[in-house]
Amino acid sequence: MRITGLRTPAAALLLALAACTSPVGEVESGRLVTFKQNSKRFYDAGLFRRAEDQCRKGLLIVPDDLSLNQVLGFSLLRQGGAAQVHEASQVFQKCVDIESDFDFRSRLGLGEAQYQLGLLWSNQIGAIEADEKLTREEREERLAQAREQMDACYAQSESALLAVLASPRGRDDVQARSTLARLYAVLKRYEEAAEVARAMIATLSNSIRLRSENMSLETLPEERRELYEEMLARLGERRIEGLKLLATIADKLKRYEEVTSVYAQIEALAAMEPADYYNRARAYEALRSREAAIQDYETFVHQAASRGAYFVDAVADAMRRKADLAGGGEFRGEL
Repeated sequence: MRITGLRTPAAALLLALAACTSPVGEVESGRLVTFKQNSKRFYDAGLFRRAEDQCRKGLLIVPDDLSLNQVLGFSLLRQGGAAQVHEASQVFQKCVDIESDFDFRSRLGLGEAQYQLGLLWSNQIGAIEADEKLTREEREERLAQAREQMDACYAQSESALLAVLASPRGRDDVQARSTLARLYAVLKRYEEAAEVARAMIATLSNSIRLRSENMSLETLPEERRELYEEMLARLGERRIEGLKLLATIADKLKRYEEVTSVYAQIEALAAMEPADYYNRARAYEALRSREAAIQDYETFVHQAASRGAYFVDAVADAMRRKADLAGGGEFRGEL
């Protein structure tokens, strides 16, 4: 058993608002600009339904406005429902079709939407396998169709994300790397997932370093300093998410020294959660580090015991492992 505590990142994307060049009247043009500005403002504030509403109103004026379609697509994705993800995929495909020049944001959205669609199909596969009302023939037919759809979504996601990272403006995009690393992990292509995750963490660490250096300048205006503080907080959260993703991938690769090293970095950032201690304790067991494993199991039990039913089984397991190890028992077998 392994406890995962990864969250799908939901950081706001800085989408540029294209200038209004559509052949509409002056009044309609003014309304279009207002809808664009409002959609961007609501999106950045995390008010995704309101951003969606403003996008839809603007698209009644100019249906093929690229920036409004992009914001609409990301607003739908951030809401996370199955219907929204399906529509987001269609919206981003439309963005790719209508753009006059390559825009990495359209591919970024398409890659993320197709990845989430793949996950939905994966869930559907599980539901089909558990449906006892189906005959064997019906189950096999539906499973074949669902797997075909899932594979197609994952393939399109990979293609779109690689296109982002191959482009001049998207080559260091953190969201593209994050989604691609998760996709490779789902596909059990762990070596590639680890490589992408490390590159993402390096980009984030470099961005944090540069902004921290700029903040140390005495000449930096106060309003810029506040902006940098907000950016540093967001970048820090993304780096922690990236480190936890890398720890999960390293565990799959049975690289337990890397697992403990990555968790040490997370601990240095004061970002360890109960599940992290449990997962690191298991890695320490694999490394035959008795005292370190005992300490992490103890910390996990202390922090998780009051967290409700979610951790009940893991707490019981951790208590058993701590007692066995403290009594000189054998280490757990292969993880």
